[in-house]
Amino acid sequence: MLLDITLTNFRSIKKTQTISFEAATDKSLDAQQLIKVDERIDLIKVAAVLGPNGSGKSAVLRAVEAVRSFVLAGENEVNPLGIMTGSSFAFDKAWSSKPSSITIRSILGKDEETGLAKIFCYTLEADREKVHKETLFLQIGRSTRRMFERELLVPEEGGQNKSTPVYAFSWGKRYFGEKKKLGKKVPANRSFLQTAALADGESALPMYNWFKNSLSVIPLGLSSVSEKMIIQALKNKPSWRKKIINFLWCMDLMDIRDIRIAERETERLIYIHGAGDNRFASYFSSESLGVRRLTLIAITFMEAFIGNKTVISDDFSLFLHPGVTKHLLKIFVRGTNKSKSQLFISGVDMTLLDDTLIRRDGIWFTTKGRGGGSIYYSLSDYKYRQKHIASQMYTNGAFGALPILSDFIFDPGKEN
Repeated sequence: MLLDITLTNFRSIKKTQTISFEAATDKSLDAQQLIKVDERIDLIKVAAVLGPNGSGKSAVLRAVEAVRSFVLAGENEVNPLGIMTGSSFAFDKAWSSKPSSITIRSILGKDEETGLAKIFCYTLEADREKVHKETLFLQIGRSTRRMFERELLVPEEGGQNKSTPVYAFSWGKRYFGEKKKLGKKVPANRSFLQTAALADGESALPMYNWFKNSLSVIPLGLSSVSEKMIIQALKNKPSWRKKIINFLWCMDLMDIRDIRIAERETERLIYIHGAGDNRFASYFSSESLGVRRLTLIAITFMEAFIGNKTVISDDFSLFLHPGVTKHLLKIFVRGTNKSKSQLFISGVDMTLLDDTLIRRDGIWFTTKGRGGGSIYYSLSDYKYRQKHIASQMYTNGAFGALPILSDFIFDPGKEN
């Protein structure tokens, strides 16, 4: 389960910003949206980032995607750090040359002795060419235990081999096995967390497996990548075909009668519409953007219903009617009442400010500071009576994070 994300010098973020899933101690908020972890920590099921276009809503979600892509990079990928291209804060020359820093803390089980949550803290500092720092710590209560630290050594002026990065490694007492020898073999643009985990390193496996098995990213749903994800899910779980159709029916897409996989030169997803003699088929690429996105959401949600998943989705309500967005959030909360799944989204839809959908401590606003960097703050920082409607207050400027608009007049006069 995701506890929090901390970013420094990443995309539109300059100074350190943190978004947390830890619940506020406000008993007036919806308890059904809580995940009980231990005697100290409750997590929220659903969190959303709202703000004007270009304010940095997507930066946090993109950071999680970037780390996941880096940690799970395949052997044939030439440079897994290519995802960090242009990630530094570009509006300040002093910062644009520095590496980006991303820290993700996840709760992965409980300590047998104390019963407290085991919080794994993974940090990546990197640019598009090399890792500057990579660390993994385990936190239990007030105790912090180092698993490993990997830090780039800056060569002295006039020294040799400036082009070959050299790293210093530090190991915790609880880091077991021969995996220490792997440190010297890890290239500058590769993850030691991945290398250690694939060598069955017990200390690295929990965090690596969280990225691999528990973190799910919902693409926009437009490309062949999305189609392949749906096809693979249907091949793994053929019984879900009918469940997807029922899911789409619940979203008022009642003319879709069947979904099939056409096995030709390349596998294609086909939708069967209509009934009787009036049936017709269409490919995934021919369906509306909303149908494609909802099919992908259906697959991801059902996986979250049966397992502990952290689902992230940028522009969640894109191509969706506000009523559908509202219905989807309610379905997610109800469907995950027996799992410990979470949903982390961004958007501009004020439907998300409905108190019955997302708790106040799950709403995060973003705006640009004086230096141009994104700043994040929570709706729970504001005190207002329950009779007040948050979406109306937001529209009236009570919480900030609104676009500054002005008139535009097109003058069809002389070009010069």
